[in-house]
Parts: sequence; C-alpha cells; structure tokens
Amino acid sequence: SILKKYVQETIKGKKYLIKNLNKLGFSYYDSYTNFLLVDFKTRNLKMKVWSYLKNKSILTAEATNIPGCKNFLRFTLGPVKYMKLVINILNKFR
Repeated sequence: SILKKYVQETIKGKKYLIKNLNKLGFSYYDSYTNFLLVDFKTRNLKMKVWSYLKNKSILTAEATNIPGCKNFLRFTLGPVKYMKLVINILNKFR
C-alpha cells in the first residue's frame, strides 16, 4: 500500500539522518516516533541553527516544553530525499 511504502521510506530517511548527524557530531534522542530531538548544547547555537534552517525553508520545532530538552530542536522525519536536504543545509551551516 502507499502508506506502508511511505513508512518504509521514512525509516530509511531516519537511518540516513542519524548516520549523518553522527558524522556532523550532533547528539540526538532516538525514538519510535516520526521525529528526532537533536541536541545543540546551547540555546545560542540552537537558535542560530533554527534561524538558518528557517531561512532555507526547513522548519523545525523547539523542544523547550520537554523537560531536559531546552537546547534541542525537533526534526520531523521523512524519506531520504528530504533528509538529504536537511543534512546538506546543516553541512553548509557548519
């Protein structure tokens, strides 16, 4: 079915994102959800990344409502082609 295929593609996208976040040195909370919480260590860096991504039309959410996650951004997962866009832009930020 279309839904099953999209779920499989999103799982591949998640694996791609995790592999490349590791290469970039970012830590994150893995989960069984459709998002990852990525730790930027400081509020200043988190806000710089958030603003940079927003200017590149990639929307993330702050995770400030989750205890212990004030320096995290929430990245919604998707197929590899979309996760590649995120990683390419994060590479340019670095």
